[in-house]
Amino acid sequence: MALTRSAWEACGAGVSGIGMFRRQGGIAPESKLNGFENAVRGTTYAIILAHFFTAIFFAWVNLCKKDCTLRPGSRGVPQFAERPRSREYSPLLADFCLEGGIEVKGLHIIADLYNCQKGELLVSSQKLRELCVKACTDVGLTVLGDHFYQFDGHDGAQDGGATGAVVLAESHLAIHTWPERDGATLDVYVCNFTADNTGKAEAVYATLLKALKPADVMVERVIRGKDLPLKKRVA
Repeated sequence: MALTRSAWEACGAGVSGIGMFRRQGGIAPESKLNGFENAVRGTTYAIILAHFFTAIFFAWVNLCKKDCTLRPGSRGVPQFAERPRSREYSPLLADFCLEGGIEVKGLHIIADLYNCQKGELLVSSQKLRELCVKACTDVGLTVLGDHFYQFDGHDGAQDGGATGAVVLAESHLAIHTWPERDGATLDVYVCNFTADNTGKAEAVYATLLKALKPADVMVERVIRGKDLPLKKRVA
């Protein structure tokens, strides 16, 4: 807006100068004056248009920057709950306390694993099942059941991936492998209603990472089951 205003001021100054020249008795031929006026107007309009499109361009750039600041891994984003997914980060147990000293009721770890080590874990539902069930029982979580499924290769050139879930008394573990991309997606969720199972969830997650050996990880830790403010019952 400041640039456009300055352009209009320049235009006014140019036209005022022409009028003053005439009032002072300028002797330039009328055709030359008209040509000079047209040149001033054309230049002024070009400056105004340039400033206008420049302002639009910078407004668009600022809008793009605003959208990009909340992408995964950005600085200044809250660590939990509303945070977009970020690079691997292991919070301290002390971080799992909400404002006012209210303890959390559960931890949900959601992760995408990239460039995992090629091997049976990506293409064998049985091997994947053994890994997941053992990871849960080794840390003391209660396995209630599990189900794993083997996929066929989509192009016949390689083995398909596997998917499965382990149902826990504390909640669940779910995983899906993508051998076509050497990747896997998983989530581990434990509730802390009767005990703090945060460490157990982290241990299960660490065991899966150690076995799958990803080159890169995108992970989000979400606090689940926050206490709501007490409300009076409506009769």
